[in-house]
Amino acid sequence: MLKNILFITGKSKVDYFSKAAQCCEARFVKRDSIRVYSLKAIAYAFFSLDKKDINDIYNFYIQLKNRKNASCLYKLMLSLRARLYFARYYAFFAKQKERFFAIWNGYYLADKAMIKAGGRFGKVPIYFENGLLPDTTTVDMQGVNFANAMPREAAFYEQLDVPDKYDATAKLHARKPVKTTTNQPIKLAKRYIFIPFQVESDTQIIVYGGWINNMRQLFSEITQLLPELEEDVVLVFKEHPSSHDSYEDLHQLQNAKVVFANDNSTEELIVNAEAIITVNSTVGIEALLFNKKVITLGQAFYSIDGLVLHATNARALKQQLRKLSHWRPDPELVRNFLWYLNEQYLVKGSWRASTPEHFLSLKKRLQQLVVDH
Repeated sequence: MLKNILFITGKSKVDYFSKAAQCCEARFVKRDSIRVYSLKAIAYAFFSLDKKDINDIYNFYIQLKNRKNASCLYKLMLSLRARLYFARYYAFFAKQKERFFAIWNGYYLADKAMIKAGGRFGKVPIYFENGLLPDTTTVDMQGVNFANAMPREAAFYEQLDVPDKYDATAKLHARKPVKTTTNQPIKLAKRYIFIPFQVESDTQIIVYGGWINNMRQLFSEITQLLPELEEDVVLVFKEHPSSHDSYEDLHQLQNAKVVFANDNSTEELIVNAEAIITVNSTVGIEALLFNKKVITLGQAFYSIDGLVLHATNARALKQQLRKLSHWRPDPELVRNFLWYLNEQYLVKGSWRASTPEHFLSLKKRLQQLVVDH
């Protein structure tokens, strides 16, 4: 059954995808090795793809490169590139017998072209991504992040039959930082709200950030609401450890009420916080492990009534901050949500340190997806 999946990836995931394919007794292909073309594929790419298809292929790339006001020439060049990618994968899929193909993330230019080309032959993508909880991996046939297949209604989780002794708590694992420092953790205030930064070039911000476009805007919107907070509450920010962006200008704005805690552990910052405000980070999910109050600002699949508070603009954020003192997440809903996420949806084990147990869980997840489809 799993032999019907073709694993395709770029350079960064070659080792993992080749092992995953081996454990599934399936084929693995390096994306860069796909160099086939045909007259039919080229004709289809240049005469049958409409403008909407092309825009969908390169739209994320334009946002990633911060070229929203790109010139017509730049878009024409991207259009040509998108059509050539499509032609390459169209010719490739025309000769493949597998019905499914596994890819990583699926938002980048080549991946978007591959998904569209595969779709012309009824090929179904299976999306892989980093896990949404510590020591997990996401595998989904619908998409990743906000596009994933996790149910969005509280009623779904409320009717689940969760074992009475289920404990969702887990120790968080520190991400390896891009930028190293010799600084020491700061002493945290007794009362604070934790606001984790996210990677600005990630799909979570570019595609699903909602009204928040970048971390400087996030910082500005939240610090403007200091008057809404009780007098002894501090705002604690932390830069994403995998971010290459510099926020030294924001560090200059620190004061007694606004601080950065880049060298404190995320677990410590969550555990001792009164609440967490996030665009749509997995930190918001990790906060639920500790029964913390969470406010989401962007498109987050876990923005479910009773689970977290959600704000679609600055005015709504102000209103949600006023609720914090008397609002509590529904403990049963939180427990059921985390059980379903961890036990039914996610693959056990991180792809970065893939173990036999991880691949066993991966095979189980893939079998479920293929059969259900």
